[in-house]
Amino acid sequence: PDVVNQIIEHSKHEEELRLQVAEREVTVLFADICQFTSLSEKTMPEQLSRLLNDYFDQMSNIVFKYKGTVDKFIGDCIMAIFGAPISYGNDAELAIYAAIEMLQQLHEFRKSLEPDKRFQVRIGINTGMVVAGYLGSSQRLEYTVLGDSVNIAARLQQLAPPSAIYIGEATYQRVKGAFSIRDLGAIQLKGKEKKINVYMVVPPSGEIHPENQGHQLKLPNRETF
Repeated sequence: PDVVNQIIEHSKHEEELRLQVAEREVTVLFADICQFTSLSEKTMPEQLSRLLNDYFDQMSNIVFKYKGTVDKFIGDCIMAIFGAPISYGNDAELAIYAAIEMLQQLHEFRKSLEPDKRFQVRIGINTGMVVAGYLGSSQRLEYTVLGDSVNIAARLQQLAPPSAIYIGEATYQRVKGAFSIRDLGAIQLKGKEKKINVYMVVPPSGEIHPENQGHQLKLPNRETF
């Protein structure tokens, strides 16, 4: 991926890495498996490991396809960032395209699983200013982003129902007109003093269903971005 190439080219010394920490606008995506505890309780450890690895591999490839970076895996949750360390100018759109394709790919992936092993995913996306750069100890540095915008993306993911994509106000302002979006109004998120406007990406038909959420949305050709 482009991100890896840039890191290799520009990140040769630890001191240089530390100097790259800066404030910038990014779009953050969290994708979490619904009812993972129930899934883990009825799945043998080795089988669960293979299932998760296959799932993470497919989802990561989609993030890379849309110029994103997989920041980390948090248990069964994927955290991805768009706009750092490289911004393409339409990072919020790319994040939503990635989210849509993640749900589409999961729809296909579920077909290969035993009925009682099939799971759903919910996604939260938010855009805003963060501190981005190589952070960590002298023994281990990793590229990541920190800030309230990250926390809001995580809260949106927790709020979303299975197979839904929830986005924040700043993301909506950058992508309105490009997608079918439903305004859910101002919602109180856990840990936030004020309510924030929340939106849901929906299929053009307006139908919302766990099995087809986002499935009919047309994705762009790679040449368009």
